[in-house]
Order: sequence, then structure tokens, then C-alpha cells
Amino acid sequence: MKDLIIKADNLKFAYSGSDSYALKGFDIEIERGTKVAFLGANGAGKSTFFLCLNGIHVPDSGTLYIDGKAVSYDKAGLKEMRRKVGIVFQDPDNQLFSASVYQEISFGPLNLGMPEAEADKAVRKVMDRMGISGFSERPVHSLSGGQKKQVSIADIVVMDPEIIVLDEPASSLDPKHAAVVEKIIEDLTERGVTVLVSTHDVDFALRWADRIAVVDDGRVLKYGEPEEIFSDEEFLKRTNLRKPAVSEIYAELINCGLAENTDRRPRTVFGLKSLIGQRVEGVSEEKDDYVVKNGERLRCGFTTGSCAAAASSAAAEMALTGWAVPAVSIRLPKGEEAAFTVNNREISRGYAKCSVTKDGGDDPDVTTGLEIFSEVRLTSEENAEESGRVIVDGGPGVGRVTKPGLARKPGEAAINPVPLEMIEKNVRNVLDRHGFKGDAEVNISVPGGEETARKTFNPRLGIEGGISILGTTGIVEPMSEKALIDTVIAEINVHRARDSEKIMITPGNYGSDFIEGYLGLDIRKAVQCSNFIGETLDYLRYAGFKKILLAGHTGKLIKLASGIMNTHSSYADGRMEIIASHAAMSGASPETVKNIMDCITTDQALDLVKSEPFYEDIKKSVTEKVMEHLNFRLKDECEIEVVMFTSDRGHIMKSPGADSLIREFM
Repeated sequence: MKDLIIKADNLKFAYSGSDSYALKGFDIEIERGTKVAFLGANGAGKSTFFLCLNGIHVPDSGTLYIDGKAVSYDKAGLKEMRRKVGIVFQDPDNQLFSASVYQEISFGPLNLGMPEAEADKAVRKVMDRMGISGFSERPVHSLSGGQKKQVSIADIVVMDPEIIVLDEPASSLDPKHAAVVEKIIEDLTERGVTVLVSTHDVDFALRWADRIAVVDDGRVLKYGEPEEIFSDEEFLKRTNLRKPAVSEIYAELINCGLAENTDRRPRTVFGLKSLIGQRVEGVSEEKDDYVVKNGERLRCGFTTGSCAAAASSAAAEMALTGWAVPAVSIRLPKGEEAAFTVNNREISRGYAKCSVTKDGGDDPDVTTGLEIFSEVRLTSEENAEESGRVIVDGGPGVGRVTKPGLARKPGEAAINPVPLEMIEKNVRNVLDRHGFKGDAEVNISVPGGEETARKTFNPRLGIEGGISILGTTGIVEPMSEKALIDTVIAEINVHRARDSEKIMITPGNYGSDFIEGYLGLDIRKAVQCSNFIGETLDYLRYAGFKKILLAGHTGKLIKLASGIMNTHSSYADGRMEIIASHAAMSGASPETVKNIMDCITTDQALDLVKSEPFYEDIKKSVTEKVMEHLNFRLKDECEIEVVMFTSDRGHIMKSPGADSLIREFM
């Protein structure tokens, strides 16, 4: 038997003064815990039905059942209905009225008679869960549209209803806040709440909903699973519904013989890749899009660099052909192929613009949800200054480098070398495939990028006006701290089975490359410990290792000179302060100390003093302090030596016994 939480039986409703019904026999049955997306044109009746669910409108005829009981529209019945059903209006300003965020969210529980202490606990719990605690005391009117939407949802969530109704929750939101709202909705459904959402976003409806209700002229025309709704071509044409991008791609793959027409229809890009992964060389199966950390299955994502390259490839294709591209696949730096949905397409002769949504997976990232745009302008071979160039630059929302010492020069767009190469290569592949010999001008832009960049280290690095386009592998792999430490420990244990006396450790890929390429050692004898130097040393001491060689870039390991044992930038920096203080102790002038403090990277700071007579004294002093903190952490129970290097290997710092220990690993 169905466990129905909502049943509408022949509901009819007309607005005052209207001579026609807005609901004309509205019928639907919704099971408990279901995620339902309501699709339909404006005026179809979606919002009217939602307002009936909360008692704001009273049907003229028909019966509405909530949790198996016919709704009574007297005072007691409405109170019971509103206890079970919470509605989030499309426009938050129609819902929010209190002076501050905290007062707004606490109004409902207090109005229902909840004790003040209990209400306070409930409100703070909801604010924490929804990430709005940071502006709890701010006036509601001062919030952005996205923040108001979060507060309006929190208004309802704090009441703990069994049913939550959201009327176009992502309407008028920027991509970042739309992604935040979608994550909140997903969290609600995971807690067993029945969630009803009206939307015009068919891509969201396909990937999110358990059931879709298509509403037109006051009736439910069709109610079923998303795959069923979006596979009915005639129905979609009749109701003017667009087919989701994933469904479009799937249909084209079937036509090309690259996928089979089965009942197992993909609902996401990752599902599409999973379905065709065994038939198309290079496309990973779904399992490759996840990692398991500490028993948790976490979804991987893509870097801003991958998104920029994908958008550029699609824009180049559209500029050349004039045909809309619903999705695109690109080659990542390590050879993997990745597929992306293409949004916001604009096409004219020799020009195209489109975007790809940044999806960081389960990794916390302030850029997730941003639209990464690329516009491509083609110049024919006869008009090109130099045939066959791909010229990449950054537009609004992409930062500009203003200080020396970074991977890009002052004045250039903050598009790092690997993403820049990805963009150039993938656009070049499109041009070559079509035999185009002219130039392609590529401009990357990120709406909201300047605001987002304020939450990053870009302002401190001298990158102004937007975010950086980053990524060395193209893939974002989520990793919690505990899971990462557990992984390091597991790798140490594997190493201990081979050699329980000595071990090499390094924070990451730079150190691994240095160990193998510069020191000439077997990288299989090394363990990457990420930023967790302190925890790694603690476990090595516990595991009984006698000799440890630590090798890494000065950008991380120089922090050890001040006892910073977690080298992630979010914990502490102090790199310039360390070099500057040791330079001062070694005899540097105040002007030199100030110039060091103005540097961005350790490479730049050490270059500044390389010709000074006290250069070697600085390196010796810093290394001694690093060793002091390392030995203190190890309680002098292990022998440890350290090697630090800069990017160009122009500055090497070694502890006194490092060379001797290095020879033991040869």
C-alpha cells in the first residue's frame, strides 16, 4: 500500500474577481519522502497548488489530504496543516520581516510556544547546518538575494515540518547561491523530508527529482519518473518542455551507436559517463568519479582550469560550425577524458560564448557553483596577423597579477600555466579537426569572481579583480583532514613492512619530483604526508622509525622554522616573516627586511638576498631553527634530516647530516 503524505482529489480554485479557474481538477498523489519537481509554464497552476497546500488559498471544491486526513480549513485545521507543511516563497522579501536574521528564524518556534532556550538551540543548529551563522545578527534587509533565500529556507527548516514546498528556489540567484540552495534541498531530502519544488530548470529536475509533475492549465498532465517524462518526445513538444542536456547527449549517442537505448537512462553527466564508459575509450566509469576516504564515498569534481578549457572547446566548436553544443568532452593533463554540460550559449558568425558550471564535488571550495565563461572570436587566415594562434586572456571576474614572483607575470591574467595549456590545446584540437588555419582569441570570464576572490588568498598574493584559473590535474579530489591523515598512516604502514628503520617523507608532488629528479632516489621509498608534518612525525616516532629524511619546497617547509607543523595556508603563513627575521639577525638592512616582507613567494625572497654576504647565514639559521622544531616534535627519539628547495632549484637548504642520510637511501 502506498504511504501517501499528499493527495489532491479534483481540486478547483479561482482567484477573486476571475471568471475562470486557476486549478481545474488538480489531481496528484505524493508518497512520503519523495522529491517532486513541478514543471510548467508561468500561470500553469504550480504556485496556486502550493498555496493551497499551506492554507493560504482554500480550494473552491475537491479534497486535499495531508498525511491521510482531509484538510479542514478552520483555525485548528490550518494550524495542524501549517505544522506539517512549510512553504518557501519565490521572493524572500514576501516572507522575511524581522529586524535581524536570528530574530527572523526564531520567530516561528517562539510563536508556537517553544521554550526560549529550546528555540535558541534549534535556531543555532539550523543556522550552523545551513552556513548562515556568520551573519545571524545582520539586518535582514542588508542581505544579498542568495543570503535572503537561505534565511527564508531556514525559517521553514527550523519548524521541522514533514513537507517543505519551495516555489522556484533558485529564481534570480547567481550560480554560486543557486548551488548552495540546491545543496540545502538535497540535505533536506536525505533527512526524509518530503520536498516539492517548482522550477523551470529541467536539468535540475532530471538529476534531483524522484518524480516530476507536469502542470498545464490548472491540471497535472503527467506525473512519473524523470526518465519517463523526458523520454516522451511527443509529450515534450506538446508541452513546450526542453529536453535536459544529458538526455540530448544520450539521444545523440544512441543515434551514433555509442550507447544503447535501454531503460537505464542517465540523469547526470557522471551517470552518462558511467553508461558509456566501457564503449568509449578514455571515458571513466562512474566509480572513477568518486574516492573513498575514511569509509565515506566522496564525489570528485573539476578545477576552474578544466571548466575554462571545456567552455573554450565548446565555444570554439560553436564559433566554427554555428551549431549549439549541449555538452563537450576534453582531455585532462594526465590523459583522462572528462565530459561537461554547456550552459548560456550564444552564437553568431565566427563568434560564440558559453559557460560551464564549476563543480568541486564534495570538496569545500568557494568557487563551486560559479559559471566559468569562455568567448571565442575567430579571425580568418587572410586577416590573421600570424596564422594558427590561440590567444588566451582573462576578462571580468578573472584576476590580474600585479606583483612579481608568481607563475604569471604582472599584468597578465591569473590563468596558471597548466590551465592555460589545457585551454590552448583543447581549442587547437577543435581548430585542427575543422581545418581552420586562422587565429582564435579566447577570453575567460567569471561573473561573481571578484566577490569570490575576496574569500581567497588572491588579494594577499597581489592578484586583483577576480579568482585564479587553477588546476594541475584538472580534477578536484575531496579529502577530509582525518581521512588524509589516515591515508598517510596507511602508506607508512605499507612502507614499514619493507623497511622499518628509515623512511623519506615529503608534502606532495613537488617534493616527490625533487627526490626522484634532483636527489636521484627511488620515489617508492617515500611517503607523501601532505600538510600534516606534525601528525606524520608523531606516527613515525610511534611506529619506531630510526631515520627520517624530510624533503620539500621552501614554501611549505620554511614554516617549520616557527614551529608551524601544519603547512596549509589556512592554518598559518609566516614565510616572509621567517626569512625577514633571520635576514635581520644575519645583518640585513631595514630596507632589505622590508623588501623581503613585500615578496610573494619564498623563491622571490631568497632571490632578493642571494648576492648578499649574509645569504649563507640566512639559510644556515633557518635550517637550524627548522631542525630544532623537528627534533622537539620527535622528542629526540629519531634521527631526522631535512632538504628544502625552491622551484628553480636555485636555493637548496640542507641540514648537516642530510647528504649522509641521502646516501643511505641510494
